[in-house]
Amino acid sequence: YAAALENGVDPCEYISNEKVVFEDYNNWSPRNADEEYGGEYSMEGALTRSVNIVSVNLLMKIGARKVLEFAQKTGIREQLPPVPSLALGTAELSLLELVSSYATLANRGIYHAPQLILRIEDRNGRILMHAPVAESGEQACSQETADMITYMLKGVVNRGTAAGLRSRYGLTQDIAGKTGTTQLQADGWFIGMTPRLVAGGWGGGGEPGRGFPV
Repeated sequence: YAAALENGVDPCEYISNEKVVFEDYNNWSPRNADEEYGGEYSMEGALTRSVNIVSVNLLMKIGARKVLEFAQKTGIREQLPPVPSLALGTAELSLLELVSSYATLANRGIYHAPQLILRIEDRNGRILMHAPVAESGEQACSQETADMITYMLKGVVNRGTAAGLRSRYGLTQDIAGKTGTTQLQADGWFIGMTPRLVAGGWGGGGEPGRGFPV
């Protein structure tokens, strides 16, 4: 979705939710989790509700290569497959890469390489090692794109697939984020952003179909 914004897709544009078969990719056909099809969704509406068909159609609209380029700029280092199902999470990524990429959006489009260790102290509090101050970072995408996708991700928490953070857990602070589930529920993800913190959570099993009920 962010790559689409960065490549000129209007955030108010409506994208088809009609079922489609990709003949060039072994007649693969994506499905929605609720098995409801037809009509159109805005980008914000589809992202809020995790509408698979729209996500795939949006990827194909701008081209998988542009999505891959955008992902790499924002911190994804794993080689991603340039196929339609990329939009539904078929690539294998680490939690660190995902959090790093979302942090780029939270930083208004500026990428900073993650630092695992900031400093090391001995038991007396003497600093043995202090990591160098992070550089200014690289502008991976425009501020406008980062701000717009962050606004859309707030909708996921306020009224979409992550609304349980509000209704069930009573979190009232400013939160943006995205849920995700891979094939046969082998993985369940949530990456959340507040104005000062980005965090990610994963749960699942080692094999497809041996994950957890969603």
